[in-house]
Amino acid sequence: MPRGPPARPRSPPLAASVLLIAIGGLLLVFALWWIYFTGSEAALTTLRTALIWGYGHYVVFAALAAIGAGLEAALDAAEHHGHLSTRAAGLAGAVPVMMTLLMLGALHRATRTGAVGHALLVLAGALMGLALGFSAPALGVGGAVLGMGLTVAATLAANLVTVRHRAERR
Repeated sequence: MPRGPPARPRSPPLAASVLLIAIGGLLLVFALWWIYFTGSEAALTTLRTALIWGYGHYVVFAALAAIGAGLEAALDAAEHHGHLSTRAAGLAGAVPVMMTLLMLGALHRATRTGAVGHALLVLAGALMGLALGFSAPALGVGGAVLGMGLTVAATLAANLVTVRHRAERR
C-alpha cells in the first residue's frame, strides 16, 4: 500500500451553462445599474413626480430582488439541483427583468429625466427578454440568461444613442 497524503477529491469542471449564467447575470446587473442612474440628476420639482419616483421604487426594488432569485433558480436548473423545468427557470429570470425594464422606463418617462430615448425601445427590450425566457428549453438556461443580459445591454445602448442623437439635433 502506498503511503502519503490522501488524494484530494477533484472538483467538477465549471459547466458552460453556469459560466453563461454568470456572464449574463453580470451583464444584467451592470446594464440595469446604468439604466437606473442614467438621467437621475433630474430635479423632482413637484410633489406628483416625487411620489411617482419614490413609490415606483417599490416595484423596482422587488423586481431587482426577484432577478437575484431568478438567477439562483437558473443556476439550480443548470446544475440539476432544482425541481423547476427549464422554461420555468428561464421565466423566473425573464419576468423580473421585464418588470424592471418597464418600470425604470416608466419612471424615467414620468419624471422626465431624459434617460429614455423612446418608449418602444424599452418595450421591445422587455418583450425580447420575455421571449428569451420562453425559449429557455431550446437555448438552455445559460443561453437564455446570457441572451437577457445582451438584450438589456442592447436596450441601454439603443436608448443612449437615441438620447444623444436627440440632444445633438437641438
